[in-house]
Amino acid sequence: MQKKIEKLFDINIVLMTLYSSLETIRDKKKIELVYDMQATVPIELRGDSDVLLLLLKKMLTFVFENTDK
Repeated sequence: MQKKIEKLFDINIVLMTLYSSLETIRDKKKIELVYDMQATVPIELRGDSDVLLLLLKKMLTFVFENTDK
């Protein structure tokens, strides 16, 4: 059984880390990555930031690799 990790994290840190980690593929494919959050989304979220980062990275990597650009 996986251990459930719930702690507060800054969503901006996760998104900046994600942005940096995808730099090579973004440059290669000439893709501009932009994120925009509504003011109602709290900056601090509760959960596992590592799992969220991994999920977003895998999802965007798949999308970028399967883009014809």
